[in-house]
Amino acid sequence: MTIKVLFAGIALLTAANIAHAEMATCPAVSSIKATPYTDPDLPPDFNQGFKYEAPGPGGQMWEGQSTATSETYLEPKYNLMLVSAEMIHGKILCSYGGTTQRENAEPVNNVSKPYVQLGLPFNNPKAATGTAWKGTSCGNQGGAVPIDASQCTFEYQP
Repeated sequence: MTIKVLFAGIALLTAANIAHAEMATCPAVSSIKATPYTDPDLPPDFNQGFKYEAPGPGGQMWEGQSTATSETYLEPKYNLMLVSAEMIHGKILCSYGGTTQRENAEPVNNVSKPYVQLGLPFNNPKAATGTAWKGTSCGNQGGAVPIDASQCTFEYQP
């Protein structure tokens, strides 16, 4: 009898733990901060860029980086927006795109196409019910069509 009660208690605790999922989404552009970054593994002409961070759930930080750029892409002229999210190996990757900027400069015209990707590992992430997730992808993969972050809400185990 004691063993049956013990197993029943363990089953209830396990079910309660599984049922307790947290919800999260990609960070808002306004919460992303950029700091200068140098990648030691790239040649000098391509190793300068920015490291990006944004607050995540549970005190974690979303992180990403870009190289070969002198722009943070967080300036208003780029109109940075969430375009997609992906679940890859227990990690959520949030991709942001924006308005391409062309500058007349010698010897050639410079084109700056904004792209920022932030990632954060999560325990057992899965699509939240009623969202735009299709398998492990949400939004416009590889495109520049914005998506409302709430459409890419996901669940995870804390």
